Amino acid sequence: MNKDNANKPVKPTNLNLGNLHIHDQQNANVPGNGNFMRDTGPPLKLKLNSIFDDYMISGVTLGLGINGKVVECVSKHSGAKYALKVLKDSPKAKREVELHWRASKCKNIVSIIDVYQNRYQGQPSLLIVMEW
Repeated sequence: MNKDNANKPVKPTNLNLGNLHIHDQQNANVPGNGNFMRDTGPPLKLKLNSIFDDYMISGVTLGLGINGKVVECVSKHSGAKYALKVLKDSPKAKREVELHWRASKCKNIVSIIDVYQNRYQGQPSLLIVMEW
């Protein structure tokens, strides 16, 4: 390989995906064994009731991301602590949450516990409850 080619990015068409299964927005499938994405199990269902029915929001900031704060929440039923991420509701945010849900079968991906479609500070929002 010469110096000119050393720093050129690899085009996705040149990547060997092996047995990776990808299911894109247009429902096109790339053959594979399904080890990466959640192909079985329950589909992601957005809860429409208030998150306050099931969780207490403590307000303790666990981290900051490009979409805002991640705060602590506590299940009213079990007392377990979780992380709560708030995204402005949009098709892009729903796609992000769906992909995260499907990938969360992997042991190295944070699991999604619940997703609520509520209003937050007057804006339609997705409230994602995740393991902490």
